Amino acid sequence: MRSEYINIVTDLKKRFKVFKETKDWLGHPITVFEVGGERDKPILITAGAHGDEPAGFYATLEIMIKLRSEHRTYIVPARDPTGIHSLEYVLQKMFDIEQCFSLECLKTLIKREGEVLLDTNNIFLGLVGHVGFAFKIPDNPWEGVRPTISFLKEIIKKNERIRDKLYGSRILIPALLPRAEGVGMTGRMYTVFIGDDVFNYNTFSPSIDFPEISWMQRTIDEIKPWLTIDLHEGFGDGFYTFVTDKTSEIEKSLLEVVLDQLKEHALPPLSIEKMKKFMGKIEGREFVDDGIVKIATENFAKTLAGYSSKYCPSFIFETGLRAPLQKRIDSHVIASLALINAATFIPLLN
Repeated sequence: MRSEYINIVTDLKKRFKVFKETKDWLGHPITVFEVGGERDKPILITAGAHGDEPAGFYATLEIMIKLRSEHRTYIVPARDPTGIHSLEYVLQKMFDIEQCFSLECLKTLIKREGEVLLDTNNIFLGLVGHVGFAFKIPDNPWEGVRPTISFLKEIIKKNERIRDKLYGSRILIPALLPRAEGVGMTGRMYTVFIGDDVFNYNTFSPSIDFPEISWMQRTIDEIKPWLTIDLHEGFGDGFYTFVTDKTSEIEKSLLEVVLDQLKEHALPPLSIEKMKKFMGKIEGREFVDDGIVKIATENFAKTLAGYSSKYCPSFIFETGLRAPLQKRIDSHVIASLALINAATFIPLLN
């Protein structure tokens, strides 16, 4: 089965300079491209930390082409390249089988190749070596992987036998988003790591020692960015971003420019009312304005953007998965380019 991701990265390597590269656990390249000018105040743009958030990945490709900046710019299209792929692709690559794309086929395969730890009507957990597969079918078609992650957090706290078996493994979760364009039930995968808790590719903490995360931390330390943007997808059908108690007035001014640019392109940010509707039950989120979500500083600090903030202003941009895929891509492209252009003309950043 051919990989769209491999084809795209191979083509990009013919057009753009590769700053550095590593391989993920399944052999896919995690590539840092270098574009832009020669000014030594570098910009870092990353995407694809979660496979079920494809808009950021596609947006980075367009940003690479459209970017007109004198700053040296480093772009990582996918931090979890395996997750960008479908369940069918991952299983074919792992087990060299012809076809297996349904959840029932996944269960049958794990029973044959590995160990089933739990199998009920709507919950499955199995392990093959140090790689597991899990899913909990959500009641709401927009919940995606969240019920599965909650289930994993609960079971490693309550079941010592399962916790011991899972410790140090990575678990792949089918996206389970049948209504999200570009995602689907099994069209993308979400990766978590099991330690004392459940972590993911956007969990940056000294206690986490998974190769891809450690490599990304070293890359940030090598680049020492002047500005960082990390692209994600999330709730609702519009764009939003995050602030904390430590967000400076300059950073808030930059975000105002971003939101104004989105409005000018008929891509208004997610309203406070919609944010309350879609995210109101998430603890620790305060909706301060349209498109602006305030979160605890300690929660932000555990992300890639939080890690990078020791060097520079760092931003997390999210688009709502309920929107059409092209709208989500456009939002990320316009927001990122607007932020870069605005930051270039702020004297205190330069």
